[in-house]
Amino acid sequence: MGARGYSTSTGRAYIFYNDGVYPSDAASADIIITGVGKKNILTAPMVKKGVVVIDAGITFADKKIGGDVDFAGVAKKAGLITPVPGGVGPITVAKLLENTIISAENLCTNCL
Repeated sequence: MGARGYSTSTGRAYIFYNDGVYPSDAASADIIITGVGKKNILTAPMVKKGVVVIDAGITFADKKIGGDVDFAGVAKKAGLITPVPGGVGPITVAKLLENTIISAENLCTNCL
């Protein structure tokens, strides 16, 4: 899985966006954001207690929608975690619509 790690004086964050190898030092992350599209790619042993997990991945298995994170396991350790469905999806849709309107306005400045 591709990953980008960000460190500051106050913490460490990781963003996962591809299939592959989970970075071993990501277990020290304060924030983890997934967007891989692979079921249970992030499990409880991979995170520290109190981590903030934002699951932006979508998976379909057995006619059910889910995310990248093993929600039941990780939720026991996480300080905060977003569910799938019902997590960041509405924000994604709102931003997509906003960007569509902005693009239409930019393309059609003299249309009205």
